[in-house]
This record gives sequence, C-alpha cells and structure tokens, in this order.
Amino acid sequence: NILGIRKSPTLAGLATAPNVQVWSDTTASRGDNFWAPELHFLNGRWYIYYSAAQVGAPCCDTQRTHVLESAGSDPMGPYSYRNILTHSSLALNGWLIDVSVLQLNGSLYVLGSGFISGSTQSLVIAPLSNPFTVAGGFSVISSPTFSWETQNGTVNEGPVALQHNGQTFIIYSASGCNGPNYKLGRLTYTGGNPLSASPWSTPSWVPPSPR
Repeated sequence: NILGIRKSPTLAGLATAPNVQVWSDTTASRGDNFWAPELHFLNGRWYIYYSAAQVGAPCCDTQRTHVLESAGSDPMGPYSYRNILTHSSLALNGWLIDVSVLQLNGSLYVLGSGFISGSTQSLVIAPLSNPFTVAGGFSVISSPTFSWETQNGTVNEGPVALQHNGQTFIIYSASGCNGPNYKLGRLTYTGGNPLSASPWSTPSWVPPSPR
C-alpha cells in the first residue's frame, strides 16, 4: 500500500494533477489496507493520519491508526513514521479508524470511530500531548441510536471538526456505508469538557442540499 498527495492551485485541477507518492510501508503490523488518510498542519509541520492493517490479515479487525510527520513545512514531504494512536480503553485491542484532530480551548484532541466497553461503532475522542501521542483514555461522544444512524448497519464514523464564527461542530457519517441510507450527522459543542458526551448536542441529520 502507498499514500499519495496531489497538489494544484485550483480544486478542479486536482483531477489531473500528478499523484505523488509520499509513503509506502511493508511493516508486518501496519503494511496493508490503508484507509482514510487525513492531512493536518500542526505546530509548523504536516501530519498524515491513516488507518492500516496487519499484512495478510483478513479485513478488518486489525485496523489501527498511525501518524506520519513531515520533515518541514512542505505538505509533499518527505515524511517519517511517528506513532500508532491507541489506548487500552479501546476495544478489539485498539481498533480505530477515520481519525481527525480537533483543536479546542488551547488543547489538541483526536477524534475517530471505534468501540469502547462493548459499545456499537461510535465516535470517540481522546486528548493528545502532541500530534502523535495519545495522553489519556478514549471516551464516547456519540453512539448510533437514531433511526437514520442505524440503517444498513449501526455506525457512527468519519468525524471531522468544523469551526466557524466561534462555534465548533463535528460532522460525521452515520448508518452503513454499503447502502443508500448513508448520511451525514452533526454535533454542536455547547461548552465544557469535550471529552464528555454532555457538551455535544443531540445529533442532528444533515439533509442533502437541493440541486
């Protein structure tokens, strides 16, 4: 498996821009089934967060989240491997996918999709001491309970933080991705400790925009 980045001065130009390989890995514990890479600029360097599996393992119980760090401020790299993002609080020995990062109230957090204490596949959060080191246990901030979150699968995944006009939102995917009912949900931060579910509003469905 490889990770690549395309660069273009315009959004439309990405379709034809060359795909530049920035990472490949054959390490037995993380060299297969790369998923959902995300690129973030933190503390003057670029970080790529992605999930990967053990080489040759059947899909998908060995998916873990890993972090690459750029040598400088160029998003095209080069990159080096820094760490695996895991903690004993995660079920399935650390299963975690779809990681993103959240900067809030001067602190850094990792968002992802995982399982805790027999939960369904939920949105989880943990503090980071730096962009590649988990500093505490993961906790659940949203589990799929509404009808629009439990079609073709009981799933919350793909969380991404959006911040605008002093407000913080988490947009995420709900229901199974293998059917026509895959949807976007939204959480709104209402203040307080973001590691608890209570500061995040009741999830709401984000309907598709009219065309």
